[in-house]
Amino acid sequence: EESNSAMADQDEAQKGKFKGNNKNALKEYLQVFAEDMSEEWARDAQKIARDAFAITISSGDAHSTIADFIRKKFDVGHMAGWNCIVGRSFGAYVTHEIKTYTYFSVQPGTYVLLWRS
Repeated sequence: EESNSAMADQDEAQKGKFKGNNKNALKEYLQVFAEDMSEEWARDAQKIARDAFAITISSGDAHSTIADFIRKKFDVGHMAGWNCIVGRSFGAYVTHEIKTYTYFSVQPGTYVLLWRS
């Protein structure tokens, strides 16, 4: 097991790769802050997060719905026991299994912390 901390900060989004203000721009934005996960699983997490944001943006649902969507998809696809936090500002210190931690953003100003414990 390993421990990692995460701090979401809206100013960090300014350092990302966001281009433009259209729907395709959301697909291009990615900022990874910390990762202890295989590249394949990390890409899967980012894709699932993009899908979750796209669904909830159109329906107007909140960050907890996005976190639940991501967690459930990872429970099914990568063994159960995943935890997920999504938000604009939070602090976290978590203990996770080795190679099961990622902290990233696929939408400017909103952050995803995903880990299995």
